[in-house]
Amino acid sequence: PITTARTGRALGIITDARYRFERGVDPEFMVPGVELATRLVLDFCGGTASEIEVAGYAGHKPMVVSFPLSEVKRLTGIEVPKEETLGILDRLGFEPQGSGDVVEVTVPSWRPDIDGKADLVEEVMRIHGVDNILAQPLTSHDAVNGKILTTLQMRTRAAKRALAVRGMMEAVTWSFIPAKHAELFGGGQTALKLANPIAADMSDMRPSLLP
Repeated sequence: PITTARTGRALGIITDARYRFERGVDPEFMVPGVELATRLVLDFCGGTASEIEVAGYAGHKPMVVSFPLSEVKRLTGIEVPKEETLGILDRLGFEPQGSGDVVEVTVPSWRPDIDGKADLVEEVMRIHGVDNILAQPLTSHDAVNGKILTTLQMRTRAAKRALAVRGMMEAVTWSFIPAKHAELFGGGQTALKLANPIAADMSDMRPSLLP
């Protein structure tokens, strides 16, 4: 997926195949997918199919995540029963093994997005119901909070307010402008041109505060 995404960006190619493969596809569905496509061809067009030959694929090595069941409580604040947690994972295609407080969960081949135990907690809460998470107030401390803004941030804010009360206005301009506008204000150099602009009128980096 990473190679597909990187190559697609480098070449500026956007296709349905890139959209699917850069997000990850199930490697174990290769043979069933070929079988399904072959069946459709035979049903609609007829003919005789040859045997499937798989080359260059050594098989999928599933990821196994060590999952402490207490992580659900720690990350969400909700006590989900062990039986429900294991049942949710099982129905989603995971394979939890073990009977203690820590279970070994085998990740299915079609879930390349699962990377650790926090992802498993997310899966459990997605089915259990995020709306079951109760709002909890933050702990109040008697001590006065320290300064949040830095000295530079406070001075910048004070300067903006001082200029605003004197009738001045702050303008937030686009970072990119058309090439002909950039050339009029000292820009237009090759180094300031975008390799892949999102629009024709946003092809150059702004050389100055004007226009």
